[in-house]
Amino acid sequence: MTKLSLRKSAAVQNEIRNAIKELNLVGTISLTEFDVGPEEKVNKRHGEAWDIINRRDQLTAVLYRIRSAVSTANQLSGISDMLATVAMIETRIKDLETASKFTARTDSVEVTARVEKLRNTKEDRFSYGERTVEVGLFSEGEIAGFKNTIAELKRQRQNIRDKVLEANIRSEITLSEEDSAILSTAGIL
Repeated sequence: MTKLSLRKSAAVQNEIRNAIKELNLVGTISLTEFDVGPEEKVNKRHGEAWDIINRRDQLTAVLYRIRSAVSTANQLSGISDMLATVAMIETRIKDLETASKFTARTDSVEVTARVEKLRNTKEDRFSYGERTVEVGLFSEGEIAGFKNTIAELKRQRQNIRDKVLEANIRSEITLSEEDSAILSTAGIL
């Protein structure tokens, strides 16, 4: 039985996918008037097509057995939970990055003065559309807090990613003898 780290198993899965792509299945053969024994050529190509189908089936089965084993190992090693936490952190970072770019709230005295200026303007209010004063909702301190939280979340995300990497190297799956033989025959192991 062959043991693979989770990190190595990810590379093996990519190699299996590539090997499957390279096994081109063709359903026809072109014959010319110069071909002698066309039935033999058709039968030979038919056999080759079935070989490709069988190899693709074997590799696909191994791929999904590895995928299932990796899923189980991810759950047992805590990687699944860590990846969920990373996804949550990335969503929070995205939300806070939006909030951190808002314009800060202006001093209430200035806001009141600007609104009063609009009120006291002698121009026709309706000729140029509605006149407004844009006021930020968050204080400079709150926006700075968003930025600090983003920095802290990025540190947390990196720490978790480091733990995931460590767990990927430390955790292993075991391939059956049959799967190992299939992968060896395909030149993957």
